[in-house]
Amino acid sequence: MVASFVRIPSISVFENANSAVDFMPTELLHDSLYDTLSKFPVLVGRLRKGDNGFLSVAVDKYDLNMPEFKEIYCDTHYDELAEANFSTKCLPNWDSTSSAFATGRRVDEIKLASVQIVRLQDNSGRMSHNDLMVTLITVAMAQCAIPPLTNEFDELQQPVTLGLLGTVAKRVRHSVDAVTTEFVQQFADGVHSSRDCYLRPIVCGPKHPMKILTTNHTRLGYYENNFGFGAPAWVCPPEGLFPNFIVMLPAPPNKDGYNIFINAPTDILDRVKAHEYWSSMTEFVN
Repeated sequence: MVASFVRIPSISVFENANSAVDFMPTELLHDSLYDTLSKFPVLVGRLRKGDNGFLSVAVDKYDLNMPEFKEIYCDTHYDELAEANFSTKCLPNWDSTSSAFATGRRVDEIKLASVQIVRLQDNSGRMSHNDLMVTLITVAMAQCAIPPLTNEFDELQQPVTLGLLGTVAKRVRHSVDAVTTEFVQQFADGVHSSRDCYLRPIVCGPKHPMKILTTNHTRLGYYENNFGFGAPAWVCPPEGLFPNFIVMLPAPPNKDGYNIFINAPTDILDRVKAHEYWSSMTEFVN
């Protein structure tokens, strides 16, 4: 018999056998959690301690105790776990909040359910086009910077390999996934709080050689704009829009790939053009 105050967390490991791009998307998992909660509403209740010392679960539809839902990425490969027969010693470390005993909180604040998704390396679908392009740009710009970037950028100075690209792509994905609703709201509040709050980070910040602004518009239908005289033959950003600014746009309908516009000092652009790895997969238009 297991005491009622003990909970037993479980870990499920899923294999992306077919390298599916949309392998177990977060939205699907999140919706599945809500579906489960609708069938087991006790999981959104709060513990209540009676005068007799017994605990009960009270569910208030106006004050739900929503489960924790977190998602992180790790360096552990799925193959590493499989080769070790999924030994717990090989499991990645993460900030798990699902222990056997609920401690360190007030009784009514204890979560009755906790879900944490840990994305294994090379097991969450193929690298997205956005992550790949930002990775290539990041490595090329870092290696062509004048003077060369140091400290935390030392790794980017290594020869370009699939391993290096994978490492940088993972960081790109971490940065994108770190943008939450609260982060956007705080940024919006900051923009409207002061007249120059928006201009300072955009105009002044990127002047530093270690800061690059990158925006991806490849999924927008620029070439679908038609006012009755046909689609545009070319789409590009204004020249010199911001310093150290990179814009990724879709290519015209008769071209493959993407158009990438880089606004940087001339000496850095010359080094980018001469960069062997970058040049091997790009074509300079103008």
